[in-house]
Amino acid sequence: MRRLLLIAIPSVLLVSYALEVWQETALLVALTWMYNDLAGGDENFITRNLIIAFAFGLYNYGALRIACGRGSTPTVEGYRWTALISVVIFSTMQVQDLKDQSGDRIRGRLTIPLALGDLIARWTIVVPVILWSIVCPFFLGVDLWGYVLPVGFGLLIATRILLLRQENADKLTWEIWAGWLIILYMLPLAKNHEVFLELGR
Repeated sequence: MRRLLLIAIPSVLLVSYALEVWQETALLVALTWMYNDLAGGDENFITRNLIIAFAFGLYNYGALRIACGRGSTPTVEGYRWTALISVVIFSTMQVQDLKDQSGDRIRGRLTIPLALGDLIARWTIVVPVILWSIVCPFFLGVDLWGYVLPVGFGLLIATRILLLRQENADKLTWEIWAGWLIILYMLPLAKNHEVFLELGR
């Protein structure tokens, strides 16, 4: 794996340079090094969530720049949406820590459930998930139908987190959270759903 990375990292940087997103890629390589090799994901849950949130922000910003095409830049709203999604990830990423508390305890990884306790950790997920399920559609100015999936999935996640606390249930909840995040990513399409309605007429 080490030898593969010696080839993969410069190759990815070269491709990223060609796509004009080498800065984002270089920062992602640095964040990966901080998270894995410097144990940035083990000692402090705030640092861990920050690294992950910044990484997702760079993924999204780089993809947005590529989508805009050469010579174009994202709009201010694009920057704000990318930042908002990063905040969503920062404040809810700990959902993945519920499913393997025993393993994290053995590894010495200080996650939110181990640092603050299981019940408090669950509430640190429930509150922001419900909040962002409403704020994200509102931010984009979607109509009422644009709230249905984010809020529906958000309530499902919140209910499962509070009522179903077995390891297998927490694993499924984490997978549902990933689906909820995809729904948030797709919200800009909901804002422009009139275009699709016109195509269907």
